[in-house]
Amino acid sequence: MEKNNEKKSWKGNTGNKRGKGNLGEQYAKEYLIDAGYNIIKKNYRCRHGEIDLIAEQLNREKALVFVEVKSRATEKYGIPCQAVDTHKIRKIEGAVKNFIQNNKQYKDYEIRIDVIEIYYNRSFTQIKKLHHIENVTL
Repeated sequence: MEKNNEKKSWKGNTGNKRGKGNLGEQYAKEYLIDAGYNIIKKNYRCRHGEIDLIAEQLNREKALVFVEVKSRATEKYGIPCQAVDTHKIRKIEGAVKNFIQNNKQYKDYEIRIDVIEIYYNRSFTQIKKLHHIENVTL
């Protein structure tokens, strides 16, 4: 699913990598809520890795989505989803297993890993586009 933004402006800390990532994660969170997801957890961390967003897809019975958010202002280093390589997927899978082990109420849920790409303008003051890639596999 792709969403061209109405040039949404952001105010906040965009002076560093983490600040830019936080803005992308916040926008992805708002997008998912608008698309019918319930956000369960943001920035889940464990020894296996981190998951940016964990959401329940409300229009599907027992569907749990683990979302990696990647942001870019240019494609100089590739498109955002290219940063989600085999190593990153393995780390996410380890974190997913850890989350399910610690949250047994989700053990019977369908599990999916998605990537949300956020495209900013060059100054990171506006979001130009969001691209939601569902069910990422290698």
